[in-house]
Amino acid sequence: MSVNNPTLQETAGAPRGSLVEHFKDRHPGTLHLLKFFEDFDKGPQLVRQINHSFHMTAGNLVSVLEDGPELTAGLRKLLEAKNCFGRQAFEQAHEMQEVLGAEIV
Repeated sequence: MSVNNPTLQETAGAPRGSLVEHFKDRHPGTLHLLKFFEDFDKGPQLVRQINHSFHMTAGNLVSVLEDGPELTAGLRKLLEAKNCFGRQAFEQAHEMQEVLGAEIV
């Protein structure tokens, strides 16, 4: 599959909405990983912000890189990083909830 070849700085950012829908013609391995980078509106605000940041990053990278084993490996590692940062954000939100005695949104 041929991909437009702009640099990351030339892109207008990741597509809004579903990455899987936007990149529906891409390799099944790419689509499988992209579904884990979808934006969501549940959970603490910090977790949503982190998720959105990774959504944008994954979308930007898939916009400029062709499908291949290294893209798949990179997306998998990006997903691992997203999970680590998300767990830290949940932990911080939980600690804040205990201190304040209120739910953090």
